[in-house]
Amino acid sequence: MAVVGRAAEGVSRGFTAPAVKFSCWRPKTSSDHSNLQLLRPQVQLRNFTYRELKVASGNFSEENVVGEVETRAEVEVGSMARHRNLIQLLGFCDSTEPQKPVKKGKASTEPVEHLLVYPLAVKGTVDSHLRECSALQPPLDWPTRMHIALGVARGLSYLHEDCSLQIIHHDIKPSNILLDENFESLIADFGLAKLMNHEDWNQQIQKLESARAPHQMAALERSTELYRTHRICGTHGFIPPEYALHGMFSVKNDVFAFGVVLLELISGPSVPGFRQHGARKGINDFKSVKVIVEHNELGCLIDPNMRGDYDEKEAEKLVKLALLCVQESPTKRPTMLEAVQVLKGSSLNDRCESEKEEMVLC
Repeated sequence: MAVVGRAAEGVSRGFTAPAVKFSCWRPKTSSDHSNLQLLRPQVQLRNFTYRELKVASGNFSEENVVGEVETRAEVEVGSMARHRNLIQLLGFCDSTEPQKPVKKGKASTEPVEHLLVYPLAVKGTVDSHLRECSALQPPLDWPTRMHIALGVARGLSYLHEDCSLQIIHHDIKPSNILLDENFESLIADFGLAKLMNHEDWNQQIQKLESARAPHQMAALERSTELYRTHRICGTHGFIPPEYALHGMFSVKNDVFAFGVVLLELISGPSVPGFRQHGARKGINDFKSVKVIVEHNELGCLIDPNMRGDYDEKEAEKLVKLALLCVQESPTKRPTMLEAVQVLKGSSLNDRCESEKEEMVLC
Protein backbone atom coordinates (compact mmCIF):
# COMPACT_ATOMS: atom_id res chain seq x y z
CA MET A 1 0.00 0.00 0.00
CA ALA A 2 1.00 3.65 -0.13
CA VAL A 3 0.87 5.96 2.85
CA VAL A 4 0.66 9.77 2.93
CA GLY A 5 1.84 10.65 6.37
CA ARG A 6 3.54 12.37 9.26
CA ALA A 7 4.31 16.02 8.63
CA ALA A 8 4.07 19.59 9.86
CA GLU A 9 0.76 21.34 10.49
CA GLY A 10 -1.57 21.42 7.50
CA VAL A 11 0.74 19.45 5.20
CA SER A 12 1.19 15.71 4.90
CA ARG A 13 3.84 13.38 3.56
CA GLY A 14 3.25 10.24 1.53
CA PHE A 15 4.60 6.78 2.33
CA THR A 16 4.43 3.48 0.47
CA ALA A 17 3.41 0.14 1.90
CA PRO A 18 2.25 -3.11 0.23
CA ALA A 19 -1.28 -2.04 -0.83
CA VAL A 20 -2.36 1.42 0.31
CA LYS A 21 -1.41 5.08 0.29
CA PHE A 22 -2.39 7.21 3.26
CA SER A 23 -2.01 10.81 4.32
CA CYS A 24 -1.64 12.06 7.85
CA TRP A 25 -1.48 15.50 9.46
CA ARG A 26 -1.72 17.30 12.78
CA PRO A 27 -4.85 19.43 12.93
CA LYS A 28 -4.00 23.13 13.03
CA THR A 29 -7.44 24.49 13.96
CA SER A 30 -10.76 23.23 15.30
CA SER A 31 -12.11 23.35 11.74
CA ASP A 32 -9.60 20.66 10.78
CA HIS A 33 -11.21 18.40 13.38
CA SER A 34 -14.68 19.20 12.03
CA ASN A 35 -13.51 18.48 8.48
CA LEU A 36 -12.62 14.96 9.55
CA GLN A 37 -16.19 14.49 10.79
CA LEU A 38 -17.28 14.79 7.15
CA LEU A 39 -15.86 11.32 6.62
CA ARG A 40 -17.88 9.63 9.34
CA PRO A 41 -21.18 9.41 7.36
CA GLN A 42 -19.32 7.57 4.60
CA VAL A 43 -20.11 4.10 5.90
CA GLN A 44 -18.09 2.47 3.15
CA LEU A 45 -14.89 3.93 4.59
CA ARG A 46 -12.87 1.83 7.02
CA ASN A 47 -11.68 3.30 10.31
CA PHE A 48 -8.09 2.05 10.53
CA THR A 49 -6.21 1.86 13.80
CA TYR A 50 -3.08 3.92 14.18
CA ARG A 51 -1.08 0.78 14.89
CA GLU A 52 -2.16 -0.83 11.60
CA LEU A 53 -0.90 2.12 9.56
CA LYS A 54 2.25 2.52 11.62
CA VAL A 55 3.18 -1.10 10.95
CA ALA A 56 2.19 -0.89 7.28
CA SER A 57 4.49 2.08 6.65
CA GLY A 58 7.45 0.74 8.58
CA ASN A 59 6.90 3.24 11.41
CA PHE A 60 6.57 6.03 8.82
CA SER A 61 10.04 5.29 7.53
CA GLU A 62 11.79 7.98 5.48
CA GLU A 63 12.62 5.25 2.95
CA ASN A 64 8.93 4.98 2.11
CA VAL A 65 8.24 8.68 1.51
CA VAL A 66 6.52 9.33 -1.85
CA GLY A 67 5.67 13.03 -1.61
CA GLU A 68 3.91 15.85 0.25
CA VAL A 69 0.36 17.17 -0.12
CA GLU A 70 -2.07 19.63 1.41
CA THR A 71 -4.81 17.76 3.26
CA ARG A 72 -7.70 20.00 4.27
CA ALA A 73 -9.25 20.12 0.79
CA GLU A 74 -8.46 16.41 0.42
CA VAL A 75 -10.83 15.70 3.32
CA GLU A 76 -13.58 17.91 1.93
CA VAL A 77 -13.40 16.44 -1.58
CA GLY A 78 -12.98 12.90 -0.29
CA SER A 79 -16.18 13.21 1.73
CA MET A 80 -18.38 13.92 -1.29
CA ALA A 81 -16.69 13.04 -4.60
CA ARG A 82 -17.05 9.39 -5.69
CA HIS A 83 -16.16 8.58 -9.29
CA ARG A 84 -14.13 5.89 -11.03
CA ASN A 85 -11.71 8.49 -12.43
CA LEU A 86 -10.95 10.11 -9.07
CA ILE A 87 -8.62 8.65 -6.46
CA GLN A 88 -10.94 7.24 -3.79
CA LEU A 89 -10.60 7.30 -0.04
CA LEU A 90 -10.46 3.80 1.44
CA GLY A 91 -10.56 4.91 5.04
CA PHE A 92 -9.15 7.10 7.79
CA CYS A 93 -7.71 7.06 11.29
CA ASP A 94 -8.23 9.57 14.08
CA SER A 95 -7.32 7.47 17.10
CA THR A 96 -4.84 8.25 19.86
CA GLU A 97 -1.69 6.36 20.72
CA PRO A 98 -0.62 5.65 24.31
CA GLN A 99 2.44 7.65 25.33
CA LYS A 100 5.10 6.86 27.90
CA PRO A 101 3.94 7.92 31.38
CA VAL A 102 5.35 11.20 32.61
CA LYS A 103 5.46 9.90 36.19
CA LYS A 104 5.42 6.39 37.55
CA GLY A 105 1.93 5.02 37.77
CA LYS A 106 0.41 7.71 35.50
CA ALA A 107 -0.50 6.83 31.95
CA SER A 108 -1.20 9.47 29.30
CA THR A 109 -2.48 9.65 25.78
CA GLU A 110 -1.74 12.26 23.18
CA PRO A 111 -3.65 12.91 19.94
CA VAL A 112 -1.74 11.63 16.95
CA GLU A 113 -1.88 12.84 13.35
CA HIS A 114 -5.07 12.17 11.45
CA LEU A 115 -4.58 9.83 8.53
CA LEU A 116 -6.32 9.35 5.19
CA VAL A 117 -5.96 6.04 3.35
CA TYR A 118 -6.03 5.69 -0.46
CA PRO A 119 -5.47 2.78 -2.88
CA LEU A 120 -2.02 2.62 -4.38
CA ALA A 121 -1.94 3.50 -8.10
CA VAL A 122 0.39 0.75 -9.21
CA LYS A 123 1.21 2.23 -12.64
CA GLY A 124 2.39 5.54 -11.18
CA THR A 125 1.64 8.87 -12.86
CA VAL A 126 1.07 9.92 -16.46
CA ASP A 127 4.06 12.22 -16.10
CA SER A 128 6.40 9.33 -15.25
CA HIS A 129 5.27 7.41 -18.33
CA LEU A 130 5.79 10.39 -20.63
CA ARG A 131 9.24 11.24 -19.27
CA GLU A 132 10.79 7.92 -18.25
CA CYS A 133 10.61 5.32 -21.00
CA SER A 134 12.67 2.15 -20.65
CA ALA A 135 12.57 -1.58 -21.32
CA LEU A 136 10.70 -2.04 -18.05
CA GLN A 137 8.39 0.90 -18.74
CA PRO A 138 7.74 1.18 -22.49
CA PRO A 139 6.12 4.35 -23.88
CA LEU A 140 2.35 4.63 -23.72
CA ASP A 141 0.75 3.42 -26.93
CA TRP A 142 -1.85 5.52 -28.74
CA PRO A 143 -5.01 3.69 -27.54
CA THR A 144 -3.81 4.02 -23.94
CA ARG A 145 -3.24 7.76 -24.36
CA MET A 146 -6.76 8.16 -25.73
CA HIS A 147 -8.13 6.11 -22.83
CA ILE A 148 -6.28 8.29 -20.32
CA ALA A 149 -7.58 11.48 -21.94
CA LEU A 150 -11.19 10.26 -21.81
CA GLY A 151 -10.83 9.20 -18.18
CA VAL A 152 -9.48 12.59 -17.11
CA ALA A 153 -12.25 14.35 -19.04
CA ARG A 154 -14.91 12.21 -17.35
CA GLY A 155 -13.46 12.84 -13.92
CA LEU A 156 -13.35 16.61 -14.42
CA SER A 157 -16.85 16.66 -15.90
CA TYR A 158 -18.11 14.94 -12.75
CA LEU A 159 -16.35 17.44 -10.49
CA HIS A 160 -17.71 20.41 -12.44
CA GLU A 161 -21.29 19.32 -13.08
CA ASP A 162 -22.39 16.23 -11.17
CA CYS A 163 -20.91 16.48 -7.67
CA SER A 164 -23.03 17.87 -4.82
CA LEU A 165 -20.83 20.97 -4.83
CA GLN A 166 -18.97 22.15 -7.90
CA ILE A 167 -15.26 21.38 -7.47
CA ILE A 168 -12.45 23.20 -9.30
CA HIS A 169 -9.31 21.09 -9.06
CA HIS A 170 -6.90 23.99 -9.73
CA ASP A 171 -3.83 21.82 -10.41
CA ILE A 172 -4.53 19.41 -13.26
CA LYS A 173 -1.25 18.18 -14.74
CA PRO A 174 0.30 14.81 -15.72
CA SER A 175 1.95 14.31 -12.33
CA ASN A 176 -1.45 14.59 -10.62
CA ILE A 177 -3.05 11.96 -12.85
CA LEU A 178 -2.44 8.49 -11.41
CA LEU A 179 -2.88 5.20 -13.27
CA ASP A 180 -4.22 1.92 -11.90
CA GLU A 181 -3.28 -1.55 -13.13
CA ASN A 182 -5.54 -1.10 -16.17
CA PHE A 183 -4.22 2.38 -16.99
CA GLU A 184 -7.48 3.92 -15.80
CA SER A 185 -7.01 7.63 -15.04
CA LEU A 186 -7.30 8.65 -11.37
CA ILE A 187 -7.30 12.39 -10.72
CA ALA A 188 -5.45 13.03 -7.46
CA ASP A 189 -4.03 15.76 -5.21
CA PHE A 190 -6.97 18.01 -4.30
CA GLY A 191 -4.88 20.20 -2.01
CA LEU A 192 -5.62 23.35 -4.07
CA ALA A 193 -9.24 22.48 -4.91
CA LYS A 194 -12.02 25.07 -4.61
CA LEU A 195 -15.56 24.01 -3.69
CA MET A 196 -18.20 26.21 -5.30
CA ASN A 197 -21.99 26.50 -5.20
CA HIS A 198 -23.68 25.26 -8.41
CA GLU A 199 -26.30 28.00 -8.35
CA ASP A 200 -23.66 30.73 -8.06
CA TRP A 201 -21.73 29.21 -10.95
CA ASN A 202 -24.82 29.01 -13.19
CA GLN A 203 -25.42 32.71 -12.56
CA GLN A 204 -21.80 33.36 -13.48
CA ILE A 205 -22.17 31.47 -16.77
CA GLN A 206 -25.29 33.46 -17.65
CA LYS A 207 -23.41 36.70 -17.07
CA LEU A 208 -20.55 35.61 -19.31
CA GLU A 209 -22.83 34.33 -22.08
CA SER A 210 -24.64 37.67 -22.15
CA ALA A 211 -21.35 39.56 -22.33
CA ARG A 212 -19.52 38.29 -25.42
CA ALA A 213 -16.28 39.94 -26.59
CA PRO A 214 -15.21 42.66 -26.20
CA HIS A 215 -17.12 42.83 -22.91
CA GLN A 216 -16.06 39.51 -21.40
CA MET A 217 -13.61 40.96 -18.90
CA ALA A 218 -16.21 43.47 -17.74
CA ALA A 219 -18.53 40.56 -16.96
CA LEU A 220 -15.77 38.83 -15.05
CA GLU A 221 -15.11 41.99 -13.06
CA ARG A 222 -18.76 42.10 -11.98
CA SER A 223 -18.40 38.72 -10.29
CA THR A 224 -15.22 39.40 -8.34
CA GLU A 225 -16.88 38.56 -5.04
CA LEU A 226 -17.10 34.90 -6.04
CA TYR A 227 -14.33 34.12 -8.49
CA ARG A 228 -11.36 36.34 -7.88
CA THR A 229 -8.33 35.86 -5.67
CA HIS A 230 -5.00 37.54 -5.03
CA ARG A 231 -3.40 34.21 -4.11
CA ILE A 232 -2.28 32.64 -7.37
CA CYS A 233 -1.48 28.96 -7.00
CA GLY A 234 -0.98 26.06 -9.36
CA THR A 235 1.74 24.90 -11.73
CA HIS A 236 3.60 27.01 -14.28
CA GLY A 237 2.45 26.14 -17.77
CA PHE A 238 -1.00 24.92 -16.75
CA ILE A 239 -2.42 28.25 -15.52
CA PRO A 240 -4.77 30.19 -17.86
CA PRO A 241 -4.12 33.88 -18.60
CA GLU A 242 -7.18 35.28 -16.80
CA TYR A 243 -5.98 33.61 -13.60
CA ALA A 244 -2.28 34.38 -13.95
CA LEU A 245 -2.86 38.05 -14.82
CA HIS A 246 -6.06 38.94 -12.95
CA GLY A 247 -6.63 36.23 -10.34
CA MET A 248 -9.96 35.26 -11.95
CA PHE A 249 -10.86 31.60 -11.74
CA SER A 250 -13.64 29.20 -12.72
CA VAL A 251 -14.03 25.64 -13.95
CA LYS A 252 -12.48 26.90 -17.19
CA ASN A 253 -9.13 26.91 -15.34
CA ASP A 254 -9.34 23.12 -15.30
CA VAL A 255 -10.41 23.08 -18.96
CA PHE A 256 -7.30 25.07 -19.90
CA ALA A 257 -5.05 22.74 -17.90
CA PHE A 258 -6.77 19.73 -19.50
CA GLY A 259 -5.90 21.16 -22.93
CA VAL A 260 -2.24 21.32 -21.93
CA VAL A 261 -2.42 17.73 -20.64
CA LEU A 262 -3.82 16.66 -24.03
CA LEU A 263 -0.89 18.31 -25.80
CA GLU A 264 1.55 16.46 -23.55
CA LEU A 265 -0.22 13.16 -24.21
CA ILE A 266 0.20 13.87 -27.93
CA SER A 267 3.73 15.28 -27.97
CA GLY A 268 5.32 14.06 -24.77
CA PRO A 269 6.76 16.61 -22.33
CA SER A 270 8.26 18.79 -25.12
CA VAL A 271 5.20 20.43 -26.70
CA PRO A 272 6.34 23.04 -29.30
CA GLY A 273 6.07 26.50 -27.77
CA PHE A 274 5.15 25.04 -24.38
CA ARG A 275 7.07 26.32 -21.34
CA GLN A 276 10.25 26.90 -23.33
CA HIS A 277 9.05 29.71 -25.58
CA GLY A 278 6.64 32.59 -25.37
CA ALA A 279 5.72 32.08 -21.72
CA ARG A 280 5.11 35.28 -19.78
CA LYS A 281 3.95 35.27 -16.18
CA GLY A 282 3.28 31.55 -16.50
CA ILE A 283 1.24 31.88 -19.71
CA ASN A 284 2.00 29.66 -22.69
CA ASP A 285 1.95 30.70 -26.33
CA PHE A 286 0.49 27.94 -28.49
CA LYS A 287 0.85 29.77 -31.81
CA SER A 288 3.46 27.30 -33.03
CA VAL A 289 1.04 24.41 -32.44
CA LYS A 290 -1.67 26.26 -34.39
CA VAL A 291 0.74 26.88 -37.29
CA ILE A 292 1.60 23.18 -37.42
CA VAL A 293 -2.08 22.27 -37.60
CA GLU A 294 -2.79 24.90 -40.26
CA HIS A 295 0.02 23.53 -42.44
CA ASN A 296 -1.12 19.91 -42.00
CA GLU A 297 2.18 18.90 -40.41
CA LEU A 298 0.67 16.92 -37.56
CA GLY A 299 3.54 14.48 -37.51
CA CYS A 300 5.77 17.19 -36.06
CA LEU A 301 3.66 17.15 -32.89
CA ILE A 302 3.59 13.41 -32.25
CA ASP A 303 5.72 11.96 -29.46
CA PRO A 304 8.68 10.30 -31.23
CA ASN A 305 8.60 7.50 -28.64
CA MET A 306 5.50 6.13 -30.41
CA ARG A 307 7.57 5.67 -33.60
CA GLY A 308 4.72 6.76 -35.86
CA ASP A 309 2.27 4.19 -34.50
CA TYR A 310 -0.85 6.30 -33.96
CA ASP A 311 -4.26 7.04 -35.46
CA GLU A 312 -3.87 10.21 -37.56
CA LYS A 313 -7.56 11.18 -37.48
CA GLU A 314 -7.78 10.72 -33.72
CA ALA A 315 -4.56 12.67 -33.23
CA GLU A 316 -5.89 15.55 -35.32
CA LYS A 317 -9.12 15.57 -33.29
CA LEU A 318 -7.15 15.56 -30.04
CA VAL A 319 -4.94 18.47 -31.10
CA LYS A 320 -7.92 20.55 -32.21
CA LEU A 321 -9.74 19.83 -28.95
CA ALA A 322 -6.62 20.82 -27.01
CA LEU A 323 -6.40 24.13 -28.87
CA LEU A 324 -10.06 24.86 -28.14
CA CYS A 325 -9.38 24.19 -24.45
CA VAL A 326 -6.38 26.56 -24.25
CA GLN A 327 -8.06 29.54 -25.93
CA GLU A 328 -7.34 32.84 -24.22
CA SER A 329 -11.02 33.60 -23.58
CA PRO A 330 -12.50 31.30 -20.91
CA THR A 331 -16.00 31.63 -22.40
CA LYS A 332 -14.81 30.15 -25.71
CA ARG A 333 -13.35 27.06 -24.08
CA PRO A 334 -15.61 23.99 -24.13
CA THR A 335 -17.04 22.48 -20.99
CA MET A 336 -15.58 19.21 -19.80
CA LEU A 337 -18.83 17.48 -20.72
CA GLU A 338 -18.38 18.72 -24.30
CA ALA A 339 -14.79 17.45 -24.19
CA VAL A 340 -16.05 14.01 -23.14
CA GLN A 341 -18.49 13.98 -26.03
CA VAL A 342 -15.75 14.92 -28.52
CA LEU A 343 -13.44 12.20 -27.20
CA LYS A 344 -16.26 9.66 -27.53
CA GLY A 345 -16.73 10.56 -31.18
CA SER A 346 -18.84 13.71 -31.48
CA SER A 347 -17.92 16.40 -34.00
CA LEU A 348 -15.91 19.47 -33.12
CA ASN A 349 -18.01 21.58 -35.49
CA ASP A 350 -20.50 22.47 -32.76
CA ARG A 351 -17.75 24.39 -30.99
CA CYS A 352 -16.75 26.43 -34.06
CA GLU A 353 -17.45 30.14 -34.14
CA SER A 354 -17.15 32.74 -36.88
CA GLU A 355 -13.68 34.01 -35.98
CA LYS A 356 -11.06 33.13 -38.58
CA GLU A 357 -8.80 31.43 -36.06
CA GLU A 358 -11.48 29.01 -34.96
CA MET A 359 -12.59 28.31 -38.53
CA VAL A 360 -9.04 27.17 -39.24
CA LEU A 361 -9.07 24.88 -36.22
CA CYS A 362 -12.36 23.24 -37.14
